[in-house]
Amino acid sequence: MSIIGTIRWRMKLLRFVQKKIRYFSSKSPMITLEHTSDSIADSFFKNPAYVTELNIPNILIDRPNLEDNFQPFYNIYDQNSEICKELVTQIAARSDIIAILRSYFEGAYVKCWNISLNYSPARRESTNITESQLWHWDYNDKKLIHLMLYLTDVDEDSGPFTYLDKINSELVPRNPYWIERYDDDSINSILNGNLKKFTNKIVCKRGTCLVVDAGVFLHQGARNTKERIVLSCSFTTDFPYELEPRFEALIRKDEFFSALERNINGE
Repeated sequence: MSIIGTIRWRMKLLRFVQKKIRYFSSKSPMITLEHTSDSIADSFFKNPAYVTELNIPNILIDRPNLEDNFQPFYNIYDQNSEICKELVTQIAARSDIIAILRSYFEGAYVKCWNISLNYSPARRESTNITESQLWHWDYNDKKLIHLMLYLTDVDEDSGPFTYLDKINSELVPRNPYWIERYDDDSINSILNGNLKKFTNKIVCKRGTCLVVDAGVFLHQGARNTKERIVLSCSFTTDFPYELEPRFEALIRKDEFFSALERNINGE
């Protein structure tokens, strides 16, 4: 990523300003949905992570023939778009997931911010960890939810979703200007040498779907030596801090995503 691109992506103030500009310049009518209450959704506010399982068929994922440069993952959505749509449709049909989305956003319109198929090839262990492999929060929006459907079994060597609980996440200072990236030593120091004790890892079977508020949990992942494939769907308010340009272009030319949002929002 270029220096300008890095500044644009990492500067918090710029994201806040962009959200306000989109809000006040929008010509779309404001839509308020009926706020729903559900036992699963209500519990999500207390512990913003939910794990469930889906029955997914045997599918063949088209993996790219690439030279691995050790970036955390490669988005292979384009060559697997039809499979991804089938899986997203299955996720969006789940009443428990719909209840969480509608309740979490408190009646505001739920926007599909991004869908990606993230492929982390088997690789030798590397000490050069970068970006999402470092400890961080996500800043797509003030409110955001990630749905992660694992298409491979995930164990300790597959780069499991790794996080601190809400209490320990709040002990880590947030930078007022820049989106944070912390290495293990920094977090271990903040937690008085207790990083290993307070670290949680979600190891799971293929077909597990994780619903998480990645703006609350300090987390990292994709530190893998085994292959890992995960379908990731991100949801925000209708006016996120940052638009995902590639996905925005995809939405404009594919009715599937508009239909997905209408279904989630009960239109």
